[in-house]
Amino acid sequence: MAIPTHELLRVTLPCDSSAPATARGAVRELEAAQTLPEDAVLIASELVSSEVLEGRSSASDTIDLVASNIPDGVRITVESGPEAGLPTPTPMILRVVRGLARRWGISHLNGRPELWAELAY
Repeated sequence: MAIPTHELLRVTLPCDSSAPATARGAVRELEAAQTLPEDAVLIASELVSSEVLEGRSSASDTIDLVASNIPDGVRITVESGPEAGLPTPTPMILRVVRGLARRWGISHLNGRPELWAELAY
């Protein structure tokens, strides 16, 4: 059964070292408007950092950062190009995500690999 969602944010980022800071800025605006729960900035930064650090995509590729409302929370997703394999986050990134997220996962949806985490309101 699919989780009903409402997209709050979609940002296309270059898959380079500037991506985590750009992601933090975009999510910080929503967090300041109290649209996203606390820790959303950190989760978004870690998920984007994972994609950049893994090197599954080149700097000329783009990744999408998506924040969506879900029942009782928000889901933050990083989607990479269809040619990229499933992500394998570093142990440090996983430790942060596991510590903050209600749930997290790695999936392949609509032909695109994605790394996601859910935060409760």
